[in-house]
Amino acid sequence: MAEQDAPKPAHTAAAKDRSPQGQPLPRASSLVAHRPLVFVSSTREDLESERRAILTALQSLKLPHNSLESFGSHARPPLETCVKEVAECDIFVVILGHRYGSCPPGEHCSFTELEYIRAVEAGKSVLGYIKKDTVPVLPAYVEHSDEGTKRLADLKKRICEKHTVSFFGNDLELAIGITAALSRELYDREKDAVARAALLAERPVPAGAT
Repeated sequence: MAEQDAPKPAHTAAAKDRSPQGQPLPRASSLVAHRPLVFVSSTREDLESERRAILTALQSLKLPHNSLESFGSHARPPLETCVKEVAECDIFVVILGHRYGSCPPGEHCSFTELEYIRAVEAGKSVLGYIKKDTVPVLPAYVEHSDEGTKRLADLKKRICEKHTVSFFGNDLELAIGITAALSRELYDREKDAVARAALLAERPVPAGAT
C-alpha cells in the first residue's frame, strides 16, 4: 500500500498567507479591486459628440463615471451637485473646445472652470484634452463675448502649464487618447497597490500585538 503524505499542520498550511513576522498578508487583488471613479467636465452642447466618445471609452474600460449625463434630478443647486461629484471622483477629465460655458448664479467662472478648480484643490488626478484650433466648428459653438474668449484662453493656458495636455482633432483621436491615458492610470494604480501590499507584509508587528 502506498504511503500517504501526512496532513500538514494548520500553522504550516497558513504560513504562506503570513509575513515573516506572522502578520496576515493582504492580497494584492483586494487592493486593486477598486475601480477609480471618473468625472467628465466640459461644456455640453458644443462637445456632445466628444462626450459620447469619452463615455464609450469609459464603458469599454468598465470604469464608473460621473457626468452631466448621469446626474439625474437633485434638490441641490447645480453647482453644489457638481462640486459634490468632483469631490467623490478619483480621476478628473476636462475637455475644452471653443466655448467658455455658462456661469452659475453669483459666480464669475464657468461650471467647467469651477469644477477644475475644485479638482485641483482636492488633489485629483487631472487629464486634460483641448480641441485643436484648426478644427472647423459651427459659429454657434464658438465663444463670441470678449470676456468669455479671454477666460477660455486663460483657462487653457493654466491647464497646459499645470498638466500634460493632449490636443485632438476628432472624436476618434479623443477616444484613443483617453483610452490610453486611463489604461496607464489603471496600470500605475495597480502597481502602487501591489507595492503597498509588499510594504504591509514587511511591517514589523507592534509590541504587545501578539
